[in-house]
Amino acid sequence: MNAPLGLFVLSILVSLIAFFLRNRPRWSGTIAALGTAGLAFVVLFIGFDEPFGVLGLSLKLSSRWVLLGRSFNLGPEIRPMIGYLYLSGAFLIAPSWLIKAPRYFYALGPLILAAVAASLMVQPFLFAAVFIELAAMGAVLVIVAPGSRSTSGGLRLLTLYTLAMIAILITGWQLETGAVTSAGQDLARRMTMMLGLGFGILLAIPPFHIWLPEAVRQSNPYVVAYIVVILQAAGLLFLFRLLDTYPWLRDSRGLLEAIQWAGAAAVLLGALWASSQRDARLLTIYALLADLGVMLVAIGNGTDAGLRLALVMSASRVLSLGVLSLALTQLSMFNSANLRGAGYRWPLASTTFLVGLLSLIGFPLTAGFPGRWSLLSGIGGIPLPIAIVIFGSMALLSIVALRWAFLLFSPDEDMKTRTSPTGERIFMMGGLILTVLLGIFPQAIFPWVVETVVGLTRLFP
Repeated sequence: MNAPLGLFVLSILVSLIAFFLRNRPRWSGTIAALGTAGLAFVVLFIGFDEPFGVLGLSLKLSSRWVLLGRSFNLGPEIRPMIGYLYLSGAFLIAPSWLIKAPRYFYALGPLILAAVAASLMVQPFLFAAVFIELAAMGAVLVIVAPGSRSTSGGLRLLTLYTLAMIAILITGWQLETGAVTSAGQDLARRMTMMLGLGFGILLAIPPFHIWLPEAVRQSNPYVVAYIVVILQAAGLLFLFRLLDTYPWLRDSRGLLEAIQWAGAAAVLLGALWASSQRDARLLTIYALLADLGVMLVAIGNGTDAGLRLALVMSASRVLSLGVLSLALTQLSMFNSANLRGAGYRWPLASTTFLVGLLSLIGFPLTAGFPGRWSLLSGIGGIPLPIAIVIFGSMALLSIVALRWAFLLFSPDEDMKTRTSPTGERIFMMGGLILTVLLGIFPQAIFPWVVETVVGLTRLFP
């Protein structure tokens, strides 16, 4: 039996069960979350290519599956990355039944994870772009709810990811036909430009973020957060595999400098756009862009420590954005356009929203802070102007968060406190505690996240 095929079949099975239970959101969401968590456990801890016993039977799972001339490899260098993705998906799916997610989200969530997993397993790995495109198609089906009057967010996402797929596939074709192991100067320049376009789209670097504001206006903020986390993680891990495979890319100082300055631009634009927003949903999107920019600065550093730090920032975003969007969706049911006085009506949701926002912008004692602190204090090679931009954006976004705190807890006509359901209180309180604990004790989880890429031995010797 083939482990990659088994992973796909089990993911589809989890999706089907969630689909048939779609009219019971609690059960559907629970099945999807437990199923993806179980698949993460299998990927991380079940031995492949060696016999193991189950109920008295001796079984052996092959880590390689060949289909139509393309192989899918679930070897030890890939398994930690896929396990990390499935655990991230399970973490975000678990509370989704609380926020009235679209009925098909619970069924499509595991399928999106399976498509992203396929993008990491496929060889030649440049075909990963095809599976990321499939994941984007599933994301569009989630974002564009049945009966929606506007579909511009989903259409923009699909169009951009199609362009990214074409750019990456053309790059792969040119590399194959060029038959090179180290690209010449002209070929390297063309490859860098095409890959820059593709990964700029996959990571939603401005101006390729244009689908995000429309999507968050038209869909559930928590669902959009799930899509962003999974697709950006897929793009980041794909980029790492590319750098691991082609040494001329990771040795290109021009490329790394371009990534750093693109990150600095994203930090600056995200902070400025966030400071002018009156809609909490758009505030979240632009704060996310600033956070993404900091991660790009770490990647552009070009060192092992910088690349590992980028992965840590990606992991902290899972928690920060999940906590923030969960609270935001609860508040959006009240009134997403005007949240004045919401802190008195929904104190736990308002506090969770503020803590999640502070974590996303890297405020001290939150999960997002250790990564920024390590980047600015422990890793050299960051130009002073970029460091100033990061510090300035953190200060500006902290002021923005303070302004929103005053808005949420401003006196209003109706100051009667409402009691949230027990499930909502449990998940939001848990998110609050975890966000603060990882800000104080980052060593509890983040070192394990760093180990997910140890199989990329040329990139992380």
